[in-house]
Amino acid sequence: GTSVTLTDAPVTYSGNDTSFAGSINAKLSNIAGLQNMFNIENATNTSVLASFGLNLSNDQLILGSDYGASFLLKTNGTTALTLDTSQNASFAGNVTLSQPTNGAEAKLILTSKSAAGNSRTGIVEYDADTEKIFFINESTTVAAMTSGGNVGIGTDSPAATLHVDASGGGVLRI
Repeated sequence: GTSVTLTDAPVTYSGNDTSFAGSINAKLSNIAGLQNMFNIENATNTSVLASFGLNLSNDQLILGSDYGASFLLKTNGTTALTLDTSQNASFAGNVTLSQPTNGAEAKLILTSKSAAGNSRTGIVEYDADTEKIFFINESTTVAAMTSGGNVGIGTDSPAATLHVDASGGGVLRI
């Protein structure tokens, strides 16, 4: 194989093979708080085709493109994750959410904007200590499910297979 050492000067590749035809420039840059950004640009340096780097001030790994193309993450030649240009994500296979900190809940946080532009948040949360799944809407637990199969609506501590607790009175337990 060929190895290339990058310095401040761009590295230019020109070629014509089955996967690429044309010319690109690759360079390692330090850009306003972004350290060691590796950019692949078009031959005229007017568009970033792909970027890879670290934002050390925010502890972020950055992958990106100005090219207007989808981002694909592949393993063994199979696409595992696709991010399209409308910021939609699709996954192939299973998705695992894990919270490695003892005593902390694993959360799936869903945020959307209303027609008026207000942010709204819904959370699905698993608490390993209580062995419950909570459904939270705007900071209020609206439903819960226990490891024993009890489901609560309007309560986070269901005492029956189906436990409905209406605000302002009325309780139904089945």
